[in-house]
Amino acid sequence: TNSFTGTVDVNNGGTLNLVNTSVPTLGTLGATSTVIFAASSSQTIPVATYGNLTIDNATHTLAGSFSLPGTLTINAAGILAIGDNNTLTLTGTLSGAGYINGSSSPDPSTNASFVYSSSSSGNINIGNDFHFKTFTVTNAVTLTLNDLLGAQLQINGALNWGNTNSRLD
Repeated sequence: TNSFTGTVDVNNGGTLNLVNTSVPTLGTLGATSTVIFAASSSQTIPVATYGNLTIDNATHTLAGSFSLPGTLTINAAGILAIGDNNTLTLTGTLSGAGYINGSSSPDPSTNASFVYSSSSSGNINIGNDFHFKTFTVTNAVTLTLNDLLGAQLQINGALNWGNTNSRLD
């Protein structure tokens, strides 16, 4: 596959499959579009207004903080690394058997934050980098923390549970 060094727009219903480690500039992304980060080695996920986001084949790291209103799919071979000082806010749905990493550093001042404010229940597999500044669930959903890869989830700030009907399994 060849790299592209321009700006890419994706219309509603369209899919952009990025299999090269060089990521183009993302322009306008339709609310129902999907961007797939699927290189076999690490990619940096630029801050953009994504519709749906899919992670596959390697560890792909957020370049900054953003909200995702659509579906976040992390396939079994994928790891989404939120990264130091970044916040991922998911208001859409969560699917797939891959992993979400927080920060690799145990330093609370640089930890990642994850906010799950979806109205849908979901499953999260926490990967090897399990340090979070905050881990927030804001709606009455069941959020299942599955495979911790033999580690303990470390939250260096707050575990915020916004509704008494929410469950952590």
